[in-house]
Amino acid sequence: DVVRSFGAVAPTDVIVMVHGWNNTHLIARSLYRDLARSLRAVYGGRHADALRDRALILLGVLWPSSQWDWFERMAGTIGALEADSTVELRIRLDALRELFPAREDREKLERARALVPDVERSQDARLSFATLIVGLLNRGAEDAEDASDRLFSLPRQTLVERFSRPPVLADDPAPVGRLSWNPLGGVLDGLRHLVDFAAYYQMKERAGTVGRIGLAPFLREGIPQGTRVHLVGHSFGARLITAAAAAGGLGHRCSVSLLQGAFSHHGFAHGFLPGRDGSFRRVVTSGVLSGPMVITHTRNDVLVSLAYALASQLAGQDGASVGAGVEVNAGADFGGAGSLYGAIGANGALVTPEAVQGLLLPADQPYAL
Repeated sequence: DVVRSFGAVAPTDVIVMVHGWNNTHLIARSLYRDLARSLRAVYGGRHADALRDRALILLGVLWPSSQWDWFERMAGTIGALEADSTVELRIRLDALRELFPAREDREKLERARALVPDVERSQDARLSFATLIVGLLNRGAEDAEDASDRLFSLPRQTLVERFSRPPVLADDPAPVGRLSWNPLGGVLDGLRHLVDFAAYYQMKERAGTVGRIGLAPFLREGIPQGTRVHLVGHSFGARLITAAAAAGGLGHRCSVSLLQGAFSHHGFAHGFLPGRDGSFRRVVTSGVLSGPMVITHTRNDVLVSLAYALASQLAGQDGASVGAGVEVNAGADFGGAGSLYGAIGANGALVTPEAVQGLLLPADQPYAL
């Protein structure tokens, strides 16, 4: 009970913080402590008088985000990679075990791993591998905003072929080098990208589920009416709090802060495709917002950009008309604002009439929101 946990003084504000993808619970607790110290430093500074009548609670949500740490497992394997080109794919599969702990899923991963020595020379092995990886995923979280609907509808051969093609890159090569794309493409690249996209999809589905059936009921039942609620989420934590806000019936009006959110830059869009709004458009229009929605974004956030570069490959489209007849290239600009597939954490909220661009200020300076 939030009131009892706070003591005798009823809170005026509850700040709900949700960590992202690669945070264990130990790391998340440390992150929340650091954020609390930072908030206290600002709270006790020049704005102390303005906040004198406010009583704040900080709540840190711990959710099963699972680490996707294949890149850390790659350390010390350069020699092995030179001797065996399939090593990286096997390392990715081993890392995927953390995201799929169920026994039947582990069995599928073992069967996929057994196929790895044959995938370069055998089409049957490649198709069986793709079928096993896609078979790990639950239907229901697929949508057109990240091309994940294609994951289940495309023939397995087409799926592998599309992921095997090198992406059409933006003029700025910096993010490409950091992602280590193989400019030649190839079968092993295609299967690695399929595994990467499966990891993204699993976290996307999990974050949405936890937000909808975990956090949303808590906000409805665990926080006293009349309390100001502030939802703050990073990466897939941003998807989680947005899914909670979109669930409706919270009983609170909220402010929302999305820090490098891992969902589509069209998530709040109005008519980004003919007759289609973003999947979270109702958060903007339903009245759940009482204060600002703040969305931080930067193209320097490579991880949120990666899934949408893969989405461009998966879609296999040359172009589409977005919003007000604006023509974009689905494969170009590498998940940027000129792409149909891009992350809100990279590009901000696009084709969203309510969005106003601004710059981050130093921590102790106020915004005119």
